[in-house]
Formats: sequence, C-alpha cells, structure tokens
Amino acid sequence: NQAAQPVFNTNTHNFGNVKAGTIIEAQFSCKNTGKSDFVVYKIDSDWDDTVIAQYSDIQPGKTGVYKFSVDTSKMPEGESMVIITLTTNTPNRPMVKLFIGGAVKK
Repeated sequence: NQAAQPVFNTNTHNFGNVKAGTIIEAQFSCKNTGKSDFVVYKIDSDWDDTVIAQYSDIQPGKTGVYKFSVDTSKMPEGESMVIITLTTNTPNRPMVKLFIGGAVKK
C-alpha cells in the first residue's frame, strides 16, 4: 500500500474551564507512517469562530502540527465541544475528526 497513513498523538484537546472570551489555542501532532505525502484538502469546523493557524502536507516518515484557535466569546455557558473535520487523501481514513472541548463560564 503506497498511501499516506496519518497517526495523530491525540484527537482531543481539553481546554478545561475558561471564562467566555478566552481564545483557546489547540495543537495536534500527526506522524505520517505511510509511503505518500499526507494531504489535507479541506478543513471544516462546526464553530464559526475557529481559526486555522497552521497546517501543511506531511511527507512520509515526518511529523506535522495542526494548530487552531477558538474564540469562546459567543459560546454558551457550560460544556462545549468544537468538532474539526479534515478531508484528506488517505483512502482508509478520508475524514479525520479532531475535538476541542471544555467548559465556558460567563
């Protein structure tokens, strides 16, 4: 199999308890254990106030970092979860979900 094979160190970033308006910085590390470049074609978030701070293609055997920032200003009070979906070139895992969660206090 010549495909890319992404292995994320974790798929969840827990930001704990924060005051509304806090900017959450989340980082996910990914190693490509496959034989082709790991390419992310598209990144979607279910929370509009999410900024994609860093991502790039990852060559075979290399590790890359995906960074996101989330503005909690408009989040409701209580537990919140932001779901980020990566659309990738990996046949056995074309959609990768990353989660950024925690509790927001007003």
